[in-house]
Amino acid sequence: MLLDTIMNGSITPPNEKAPRPPNRKRHDEQISELTTNIKELEDEKQKANDKLRFAREIVSGFREKRDRISTEKADLEDKLNVISKAFEAKKDTVQKLKNSFVVTSEEALDQQVKALQNELQKNHFKATEERKLVNEIDKLNRSRKAIKEFKIVREDMEKLKTTQKDLRDRRDLMFKERGDLKRKEEEAKVEIRDLRDSIEEMKIKIETFTAEKRNAMTEYRIQEMAHKKFITDKREEAKMKRREEKEAAEAQKMKEW
Repeated sequence: MLLDTIMNGSITPPNEKAPRPPNRKRHDEQISELTTNIKELEDEKQKANDKLRFAREIVSGFREKRDRISTEKADLEDKLNVISKAFEAKKDTVQKLKNSFVVTSEEALDQQVKALQNELQKNHFKATEERKLVNEIDKLNRSRKAIKEFKIVREDMEKLKTTQKDLRDRRDLMFKERGDLKRKEEEAKVEIRDLRDSIEEMKIKIETFTAEKRNAMTEYRIQEMAHKKFITDKREEAKMKRREEKEAAEAQKMKEW
């Protein structure tokens, strides 16, 4: 590594140009700026992760609601099928009851019975005609039960129709609610995709700034150590030169003696 080369290198050659010392102020400003950028991105990424988690919870909630509505709608459809069959059965019963009598209300029945009874009291009929009128009165009286049943069945049909309408209205609301939930779920999914993309971009920026900070610190240490080594080498050279000069001077003195 370059640091090892600097640490373990030989003494600097005498004519080598002195390396410039690193600019501490500029270095500190650069590191401070990169640290701030990284911190801001980390905070922004954390907020985006919180939004992402919340959006996923929202989507999960929408999905659960849609599933619940689907289950409720299936139950409602079953009820509608049962009611529809019951309504058709009542409808057949009404038709059969209508065929069993000539009038559709007890009031009309009473009027006809009363009219026939008045005729029997006021007029003298032959035995066959009188028997015919009596049979007609009996027939009308027997149909009284059918009319009452007809009225009850008609009331039941009206109740079934009201229930059908209520259930169909609920079903329409379920369709609308489920559609709204599906739309909101898709919107939330788009937001999730955008958040994921944004988070990935922030991760890349953080990694880039972190690498830039690491490289800047390494470069600073390299320059700093190179400068220190140069100064140390120069001092060693000066000491060696002074020692050599001293030794030479002492040798010269010995010769003069």
